[in-house]
Amino acid sequence: MKRTILILITSIFGLSTTAQTIRIADNNTNKPSGANIYSTLQAAINAAVADDIVYITPSTTSYGNATVGKRITIKGVGFGITEITPRGSTVGILSIQNSSNGTDNISGLVLTGFSFTDIAFVAGTGGGSYNNILVENLSGGTFNHSTSLPGSTSDLTIKDSMFTSINVGIVSATNNTIIRNNIVTGMISVANSSNALITNNLLLQSTNHVINNGGSSPNIRIENNIISGSTAYAFFSLTNAIVTNNIFYGVLPNGLYSPFHSNTFSNNLVLNAFTFPPAASGGPANSGINNITGTGPLFTNAPVSGTYNSTYNYTLQAGSPCIGAATTGENIGPSGGLYPWTGNLTLKPSNVPVITLFGNSGVVPQNQPVKSNVKAKAN
Repeated sequence: MKRTILILITSIFGLSTTAQTIRIADNNTNKPSGANIYSTLQAAINAAVADDIVYITPSTTSYGNATVGKRITIKGVGFGITEITPRGSTVGILSIQNSSNGTDNISGLVLTGFSFTDIAFVAGTGGGSYNNILVENLSGGTFNHSTSLPGSTSDLTIKDSMFTSINVGIVSATNNTIIRNNIVTGMISVANSSNALITNNLLLQSTNHVINNGGSSPNIRIENNIISGSTAYAFFSLTNAIVTNNIFYGVLPNGLYSPFHSNTFSNNLVLNAFTFPPAASGGPANSGINNITGTGPLFTNAPVSGTYNSTYNYTLQAGSPCIGAATTGENIGPSGGLYPWTGNLTLKPSNVPVITLFGNSGVVPQNQPVKSNVKAKAN
Protein backbone atom coordinates (compact mmCIF):
# COMPACT_ATOMS: atom_id res chain seq x y z
CA MET A 1 0.00 0.00 0.00
CA LYS A 2 2.89 2.34 0.71
CA ARG A 3 4.17 1.83 -2.81
CA THR A 4 0.77 2.73 -4.27
CA ILE A 5 0.66 6.00 -2.32
CA LEU A 6 4.12 6.94 -3.55
CA ILE A 7 3.05 6.29 -7.14
CA LEU A 8 0.05 8.58 -6.60
CA ILE A 9 2.22 11.41 -5.32
CA THR A 10 4.83 10.96 -8.04
CA SER A 11 2.24 10.83 -10.80
CA ILE A 12 0.75 14.17 -9.81
CA PHE A 13 4.15 15.79 -9.49
CA GLY A 14 4.95 14.29 -12.86
CA LEU A 15 3.03 17.12 -14.48
CA SER A 16 6.25 19.09 -14.07
CA THR A 17 8.97 19.12 -16.69
CA THR A 18 10.82 15.87 -17.17
CA ALA A 19 14.12 17.54 -16.24
CA GLN A 20 13.00 17.77 -12.64
CA THR A 21 13.43 14.99 -10.12
CA ILE A 22 11.08 14.79 -7.15
CA ARG A 23 13.00 14.30 -3.89
CA ILE A 24 10.72 13.34 -1.01
CA ALA A 25 11.67 14.13 2.59
CA ASP A 26 9.61 11.89 4.86
CA ASN A 27 10.30 11.43 8.57
CA ASN A 28 7.12 9.47 9.31
CA THR A 29 7.58 6.03 10.82
CA ASN A 30 5.53 4.39 8.08
CA LYS A 31 7.23 6.14 5.17
CA PRO A 32 7.57 4.23 1.91
CA SER A 33 10.90 2.94 0.66
CA GLY A 34 12.42 3.44 -2.74
CA ALA A 35 14.51 5.81 -4.79
CA ASN A 36 14.49 9.55 -3.99
CA ILE A 37 12.97 9.14 -0.50
CA TYR A 38 14.95 10.57 2.41
CA SER A 39 14.45 10.54 6.17
CA THR A 40 15.59 14.16 6.58
CA LEU A 41 15.04 17.37 4.69
CA GLN A 42 18.78 18.02 4.57
CA ALA A 43 19.43 14.67 2.91
CA ALA A 44 16.83 15.43 0.24
CA ILE A 45 18.36 18.86 -0.38
CA ASN A 46 21.86 17.39 -0.56
CA ALA A 47 20.76 14.88 -3.18
CA ALA A 48 18.92 17.46 -5.30
CA VAL A 49 20.42 19.14 -8.35
CA ALA A 50 19.37 22.35 -10.07
CA ASP A 51 15.63 22.57 -10.84
CA ASP A 52 14.68 19.55 -8.71
CA ILE A 53 11.69 19.68 -6.37
CA VAL A 54 12.08 18.71 -2.72
CA TYR A 55 8.71 17.79 -1.23
CA ILE A 56 8.31 17.95 2.57
CA THR A 57 5.87 15.18 3.47
CA PRO A 58 3.33 16.21 6.14
CA SER A 59 4.34 14.99 9.59
CA THR A 60 3.62 15.60 13.26
CA THR A 61 7.39 16.02 13.77
CA SER A 62 9.49 18.96 12.57
CA TYR A 63 12.18 18.25 10.00
CA GLY A 64 14.59 20.42 11.98
CA ASN A 65 17.23 22.80 10.64
CA ALA A 66 18.50 22.66 7.07
CA THR A 67 20.70 24.60 4.65
CA VAL A 68 19.99 25.12 0.94
CA GLY A 69 22.46 26.46 -1.61
CA LYS A 70 20.94 25.33 -4.91
CA ARG A 71 18.36 26.48 -7.45
CA ILE A 72 15.60 24.10 -6.36
CA THR A 73 12.00 24.24 -5.18
CA ILE A 74 11.27 23.26 -1.57
CA LYS A 75 7.57 22.59 -1.26
CA GLY A 76 5.29 21.63 1.61
CA VAL A 77 1.68 20.59 1.76
CA GLY A 78 0.45 24.12 2.49
CA PHE A 79 -2.23 25.05 5.00
CA GLY A 80 -5.90 24.50 5.70
CA ILE A 81 -5.90 20.85 4.62
CA THR A 82 -8.52 18.50 6.11
CA GLU A 83 -7.21 14.95 6.30
CA ILE A 84 -7.55 11.83 8.39
CA THR A 85 -4.75 12.92 10.75
CA PRO A 86 -3.93 16.66 10.69
CA ARG A 87 -0.24 17.16 9.98
CA GLY A 88 1.96 19.83 8.48
CA SER A 89 5.22 20.41 6.65
CA THR A 90 7.38 22.02 9.34
CA VAL A 91 11.07 22.90 9.47
CA GLY A 92 13.27 24.68 11.99
CA ILE A 93 15.84 27.25 10.81
CA LEU A 94 16.27 27.22 7.05
CA SER A 95 19.59 28.80 6.02
CA ILE A 96 19.95 30.13 2.47
CA GLN A 97 23.48 30.20 1.06
CA ASN A 98 24.60 31.52 -2.29
CA SER A 99 26.50 28.22 -2.61
CA SER A 100 26.92 25.38 -0.17
CA ASN A 101 29.73 23.73 -2.15
CA GLY A 102 31.39 26.55 -4.09
CA THR A 103 29.71 25.49 -7.34
CA ASP A 104 25.92 25.68 -7.15
CA ASN A 105 24.00 28.94 -7.52
CA ILE A 106 21.06 29.80 -5.28
CA SER A 107 19.45 32.14 -7.82
CA GLY A 108 16.00 30.86 -8.79
CA LEU A 109 15.24 29.24 -5.42
CA VAL A 110 11.52 28.74 -4.62
CA LEU A 111 10.20 28.18 -1.08
CA THR A 112 6.51 27.43 -0.68
CA GLY A 113 3.89 25.74 1.47
CA PHE A 114 5.57 25.04 4.83
CA SER A 115 5.97 26.36 8.37
CA PHE A 116 9.34 27.38 9.75
CA THR A 117 11.08 28.81 12.79
CA ASP A 118 13.34 31.25 10.92
CA ILE A 119 14.67 31.78 7.42
CA ALA A 120 18.18 33.23 7.36
CA PHE A 121 20.47 34.25 4.50
CA VAL A 122 24.06 33.22 5.22
CA ALA A 123 27.37 33.46 3.38
CA GLY A 124 28.32 30.38 1.37
CA THR A 125 31.61 29.18 0.00
CA GLY A 126 31.09 30.60 -3.49
CA GLY A 127 30.73 34.13 -4.79
CA GLY A 128 27.45 33.76 -6.62
CA SER A 129 24.43 36.00 -6.36
CA TYR A 130 21.14 35.55 -4.52
CA ASN A 131 18.82 36.61 -7.32
CA ASN A 132 15.27 35.82 -8.45
CA ILE A 133 14.17 34.13 -5.22
CA LEU A 134 10.48 33.47 -4.59
CA VAL A 135 9.08 32.99 -1.08
CA GLU A 136 5.35 32.31 -0.90
CA ASN A 137 2.68 30.73 1.28
CA LEU A 138 4.93 30.23 4.31
CA SER A 139 4.18 30.63 8.00
CA GLY A 140 6.72 31.22 10.71
CA GLY A 141 9.08 33.58 12.46
CA THR A 142 11.62 36.01 11.01
CA PHE A 143 12.65 36.30 7.39
CA ASN A 144 16.19 37.51 7.90
CA HIS A 145 18.35 38.93 5.11
CA SER A 146 20.54 40.97 7.44
CA THR A 147 24.09 39.65 7.32
CA SER A 148 27.15 40.33 5.19
CA LEU A 149 26.86 38.32 1.98
CA PRO A 150 29.49 37.79 -0.73
CA GLY A 151 27.07 38.30 -3.63
CA SER A 152 24.29 40.68 -4.60
CA THR A 153 20.57 40.12 -3.98
CA SER A 154 18.08 41.20 -6.61
CA ASP A 155 14.48 40.40 -7.56
CA LEU A 156 13.39 38.94 -4.23
CA THR A 157 9.63 38.36 -3.91
CA ILE A 158 7.99 37.63 -0.54
CA LYS A 159 4.25 37.08 -0.79
CA ASP A 160 1.13 35.38 0.58
CA SER A 161 2.82 34.45 3.86
CA MET A 162 2.80 35.11 7.60
CA PHE A 163 5.89 36.35 9.47
CA THR A 164 6.79 37.85 12.82
CA SER A 165 9.18 40.21 11.00
CA ILE A 166 10.92 40.74 7.66
CA ASN A 167 14.48 42.09 7.49
CA VAL A 168 15.82 42.77 4.00
CA GLY A 169 19.09 44.56 3.20
CA ILE A 170 20.47 45.92 6.49
CA VAL A 171 24.11 44.97 5.77
CA SER A 172 24.16 43.68 2.17
CA ALA A 173 22.27 45.72 -0.39
CA THR A 174 19.22 44.45 -2.25
CA ASN A 175 17.46 45.64 -5.40
CA ASN A 176 13.91 45.13 -6.64
CA THR A 177 12.34 43.59 -3.54
CA ILE A 178 8.57 43.00 -3.51
CA ILE A 179 6.80 42.35 -0.19
CA ARG A 180 3.11 41.81 -0.89
CA ASN A 181 -0.04 40.16 0.46
CA ASN A 182 1.58 39.12 3.73
CA ILE A 183 0.54 39.19 7.38
CA VAL A 184 3.40 40.62 9.44
CA THR A 185 3.11 40.91 13.23
CA GLY A 186 6.36 42.86 13.70
CA MET A 187 8.61 45.23 11.82
CA ILE A 188 9.48 45.24 8.13
CA SER A 189 12.99 46.58 7.60
CA VAL A 190 14.23 47.37 4.10
CA ALA A 191 17.32 49.39 4.99
CA ASN A 192 19.91 49.46 2.22
CA SER A 193 17.30 48.26 -0.27
CA SER A 194 16.68 50.10 -3.51
CA ASN A 195 13.44 49.84 -5.48
CA ALA A 196 11.50 48.12 -2.70
CA LEU A 197 7.73 47.75 -2.92
CA ILE A 198 5.66 47.04 0.23
CA THR A 199 2.07 46.64 -0.88
CA ASN A 200 -1.26 45.03 -0.01
CA ASN A 201 -0.07 43.69 3.34
CA LEU A 202 -1.69 43.47 6.76
CA LEU A 203 0.92 44.94 9.12
CA LEU A 204 0.24 44.57 12.83
CA GLN A 205 2.30 46.26 15.50
CA SER A 206 2.12 46.66 19.27
CA THR A 207 5.46 48.47 19.65
CA ASN A 208 6.63 51.76 18.22
CA HIS A 209 7.38 51.20 14.56
CA VAL A 210 6.27 49.09 11.64
CA ILE A 211 8.51 50.01 8.70
CA ASN A 212 12.15 51.10 8.59
CA ASN A 213 14.34 51.92 5.61
CA GLY A 214 17.19 53.30 7.69
CA GLY A 215 17.30 56.43 5.60
CA SER A 216 19.27 54.53 2.97
CA SER A 217 16.74 52.99 0.60
CA PRO A 218 16.02 54.94 -2.59
CA ASN A 219 12.76 54.52 -4.45
CA ILE A 220 10.79 52.75 -1.73
CA ARG A 221 7.01 52.56 -2.22
CA ILE A 222 4.58 51.76 0.59
CA GLU A 223 1.13 51.31 -0.91
CA ASN A 224 -2.32 49.93 -0.12
CA ASN A 225 -1.46 48.37 3.24
CA ILE A 226 -3.40 48.16 6.49
CA ILE A 227 -1.16 49.23 9.36
CA SER A 228 -3.03 48.36 12.55
CA GLY A 229 -2.22 48.74 16.24
CA SER A 230 -2.14 51.49 18.84
CA THR A 231 1.27 53.12 18.57
CA ALA A 232 2.40 56.67 17.89
CA TYR A 233 5.03 55.81 15.28
CA ALA A 234 4.43 53.74 12.17
CA PHE A 235 7.99 54.31 10.99
CA PHE A 236 11.41 53.91 12.57
CA SER A 237 13.27 56.10 10.10
CA LEU A 238 12.21 56.76 6.53
CA THR A 239 13.45 58.95 3.68
CA ASN A 240 12.52 59.52 0.05
CA ALA A 241 9.60 57.11 0.24
CA ILE A 242 6.23 57.31 -1.48
CA VAL A 243 3.52 56.42 1.04
CA THR A 244 0.15 56.20 -0.70
CA ASN A 245 -3.29 54.64 -0.30
CA ASN A 246 -2.62 53.07 3.11
CA ILE A 247 -4.99 52.69 6.07
CA PHE A 248 -3.35 53.68 9.36
CA TYR A 249 -5.69 51.98 11.81
CA GLY A 250 -4.72 53.17 15.28
CA VAL A 251 -1.09 53.68 14.24
CA LEU A 252 0.09 57.19 13.44
CA PRO A 253 2.25 57.83 10.35
CA ASN A 254 5.07 59.49 12.32
CA GLY A 255 8.78 58.72 12.33
CA LEU A 256 10.35 57.60 15.60
CA TYR A 257 13.97 58.46 14.76
CA SER A 258 15.88 60.72 12.42
CA PRO A 259 16.24 60.69 9.47
CA PHE A 260 12.57 61.03 8.68
CA HIS A 261 12.23 63.41 5.76
CA SER A 262 11.62 63.92 2.04
CA ASN A 263 8.70 61.45 2.03
CA THR A 264 5.47 61.92 0.10
CA PHE A 265 2.20 61.00 1.86
CA SER A 266 -0.85 61.00 -0.41
CA ASN A 267 -4.37 59.54 -0.24
CA ASN A 268 -3.86 57.73 3.04
CA LEU A 269 -6.56 57.30 5.69
CA VAL A 270 -5.77 57.72 9.38
CA LEU A 271 -8.29 56.64 11.99
CA ASN A 272 -7.07 59.20 14.53
CA ALA A 273 -6.88 62.96 14.26
CA PHE A 274 -3.61 63.76 12.53
CA THR A 275 -1.94 66.63 10.70
CA PHE A 276 -0.35 65.91 7.32
CA PRO A 277 2.39 66.00 6.28
CA PRO A 278 4.02 64.48 9.37
CA ALA A 279 6.82 66.49 10.93
CA ALA A 280 10.23 65.86 9.38
CA SER A 281 13.54 65.40 11.15
CA GLY A 282 17.09 65.42 9.83
CA GLY A 283 16.31 66.86 6.40
CA PRO A 284 13.77 68.50 4.07
CA ALA A 285 10.08 68.51 4.87
CA ASN A 286 7.68 65.70 4.08
CA SER A 287 4.88 66.47 1.63
CA GLY A 288 1.59 65.07 0.38
CA ILE A 289 -2.04 65.69 -0.53
CA ASN A 290 -5.54 64.21 -0.31
CA ASN A 291 -5.11 62.39 3.00
CA ILE A 292 -8.16 61.58 5.14
CA THR A 293 -7.88 61.87 8.92
CA GLY A 294 -10.02 61.38 12.00
CA THR A 295 -12.37 58.80 10.51
CA GLY A 296 -12.61 55.05 10.36
CA PRO A 297 -12.33 52.90 7.23
CA LEU A 298 -15.58 51.02 8.03
CA PHE A 299 -14.22 47.51 7.99
CA THR A 300 -16.85 44.77 8.18
CA ASN A 301 -15.47 43.37 11.45
CA ALA A 302 -11.95 44.38 12.46
CA PRO A 303 -11.16 46.29 15.64
CA VAL A 304 -7.88 48.15 16.12
CA SER A 305 -5.40 45.44 17.02
CA GLY A 306 -1.69 44.78 16.98
CA THR A 307 -2.25 41.01 16.86
CA TYR A 308 -3.63 38.70 14.21
CA ASN A 309 -7.08 37.16 14.48
CA SER A 310 -8.44 35.03 11.65
CA THR A 311 -12.02 36.04 12.45
CA TYR A 312 -11.44 39.70 11.59
CA ASN A 313 -12.89 40.81 8.25
CA TYR A 314 -11.20 43.75 6.53
CA THR A 315 -13.74 44.06 3.72
CA LEU A 316 -14.88 47.68 3.31
CA GLN A 317 -18.54 48.34 4.04
CA ALA A 318 -20.68 50.38 1.67
CA GLY A 319 -20.11 54.05 2.41
CA SER A 320 -16.49 53.59 3.48
CA PRO A 321 -14.43 56.74 2.84
CA CYS A 322 -11.74 54.44 1.39
CA ILE A 323 -13.86 53.40 -1.58
CA GLY A 324 -12.67 55.11 -4.76
CA ALA A 325 -10.42 57.46 -2.80
CA ALA A 326 -6.99 56.19 -3.88
CA THR A 327 -4.64 58.06 -6.18
CA THR A 328 -5.83 55.93 -9.10
CA GLY A 329 -9.54 56.10 -8.22
CA GLU A 330 -9.41 52.60 -6.72
CA ASN A 331 -9.86 51.85 -3.02
CA ILE A 332 -7.52 52.96 -0.28
CA GLY A 333 -6.16 49.90 1.50
CA PRO A 334 -5.48 46.36 0.26
CA SER A 335 -8.73 45.97 -1.66
CA GLY A 336 -7.14 48.31 -4.23
CA GLY A 337 -3.67 48.55 -5.64
CA LEU A 338 -1.56 46.11 -7.64
CA TYR A 339 -2.49 42.91 -5.74
CA PRO A 340 -5.97 43.46 -4.25
CA TRP A 341 -7.60 41.18 -1.67
CA THR A 342 -10.89 41.14 0.20
CA GLY A 343 -11.86 39.84 3.63
CA ASN A 344 -8.95 38.10 5.33
CA LEU A 345 -5.61 37.08 3.97
CA THR A 346 -5.34 33.31 4.37
CA LEU A 347 -2.57 30.78 3.91
CA LYS A 348 -3.46 28.24 1.26
CA PRO A 349 -3.15 24.53 0.57
CA SER A 350 -0.64 23.63 -2.10
CA ASN A 351 -1.35 21.40 -5.10
CA VAL A 352 0.40 18.52 -3.36
CA PRO A 353 -1.92 15.51 -2.85
CA VAL A 354 -2.96 14.69 0.71
CA ILE A 355 -4.63 11.41 1.70
CA THR A 356 -8.12 12.19 3.02
CA LEU A 357 -9.45 8.63 3.27
CA PHE A 358 -7.73 5.30 3.87
CA GLY A 359 -9.59 2.10 4.60
CA ASN A 360 -9.47 -1.64 3.98
CA SER A 361 -11.56 -4.70 4.60
CA GLY A 362 -9.94 -5.41 7.97
CA VAL A 363 -9.27 -9.00 6.94
CA VAL A 364 -5.98 -9.94 5.27
CA PRO A 365 -6.05 -13.48 3.84
CA GLN A 366 -2.68 -15.15 3.65
CA ASN A 367 -1.00 -14.75 0.24
CA GLN A 368 -3.98 -12.81 -1.12
CA PRO A 369 -4.29 -9.19 -2.34
CA VAL A 370 -5.48 -6.58 0.17
CA LYS A 371 -8.55 -4.60 -0.86
CA SER A 372 -8.12 -0.98 0.16
CA ASN A 373 -9.82 2.34 -0.49
CA VAL A 374 -7.54 5.38 -0.73
CA LYS A 375 -8.65 8.92 -1.57
CA ALA A 376 -6.33 11.88 -1.97
CA LYS A 377 -7.02 15.53 -2.63
CA ALA A 378 -4.85 18.06 -4.42
CA ASN A 379 -5.80 21.75 -4.65
